[in-house]
Amino acid sequence: MGRDRGQRGAARRDEVVLVTGAAGFIGRNLCRALRAAEMTVLGVDDFSAPESLRAPDGPVERVDVLDLGVDDLAGVTTVVHLAARKSVPASFANRDDIARNVLVDRHLLEIVSRAPVVRLLVASSCEVYGAQPAGEPIAEGAGFAPRSPYAVSKVALEHLADVYARPGSDTTALRLFNIYGPDEGLDAVVPRFIAEIRATGELTIDDDGEQRRDFTFIDDAVDMIVQMVSAARPLPRALNVGSGTSHSIRDVSRIVLGLAGTGKVRTAPARRNEIADFVACTKALASVVEHRTRRLAAGVAACWAPDATRAPSVDLRTA
Repeated sequence: MGRDRGQRGAARRDEVVLVTGAAGFIGRNLCRALRAAEMTVLGVDDFSAPESLRAPDGPVERVDVLDLGVDDLAGVTTVVHLAARKSVPASFANRDDIARNVLVDRHLLEIVSRAPVVRLLVASSCEVYGAQPAGEPIAEGAGFAPRSPYAVSKVALEHLADVYARPGSDTTALRLFNIYGPDEGLDAVVPRFIAEIRATGELTIDDDGEQRRDFTFIDDAVDMIVQMVSAARPLPRALNVGSGTSHSIRDVSRIVLGLAGTGKVRTAPARRNEIADFVACTKALASVVEHRTRRLAAGVAACWAPDATRAPSVDLRTA
């Protein structure tokens, strides 16, 4: 389906975007941003994840991706595929998660390949890279070295995307780096720290807390994805979606403790196959979108604010 796309970052009103996983953390925020850009959004979700039980932003149809057919993509110009079972620790215990992810991904890719969809963005993960040299930004050309069943499912997604890519279409794997923000599920470190400190006055750090992550605020991540939806040029096969800087889990704990004004830290055993350091190389990303990311302290403060109208002040210059 040929059509004239807008210029870089300029959303077009004729975009019809299907979002899978639309009731999840990223999905809710992305649907809101796409609608704000005056695009037509079709959201689907099976509401199986705990965080999807929150009220979605706008209408979301309760449907399993496996029940979608080619006819459901009539008129759709772009698909953003976010639906997945996404917990790294749980993927070791829940043996069905990897099979479920691959089954859903293959089905979605197959029906898209048979429909006149012009652009497909699939949510991959920085976890596909596995362990990398500490402090070195990871570029998209780095090899795959998954360290969890979840990461293996994302490697499979990217290979399947290559298998089902259709000439004339535009398929890109978005390797997401620790997207965080208000209303995120408690399986993620920032909301877990905030919930713990409010409930018990303590927060729990796995291992020594020196493991580092590229934390990317949700508003910044979805803004970049919206730009990709309406990008004028074909996108690369894969793009890191990250801030380009990393912070330790100890850094996050210090910010939360500063917001709370008090509190203690206790430690827990290291997670299985924990990776020491993730930081995205964002050169390719910045070549196709306006790459803007807020500082970690400001983002964590935004996560604190919705449930604490009298949140203590914190020096946002410290992190």
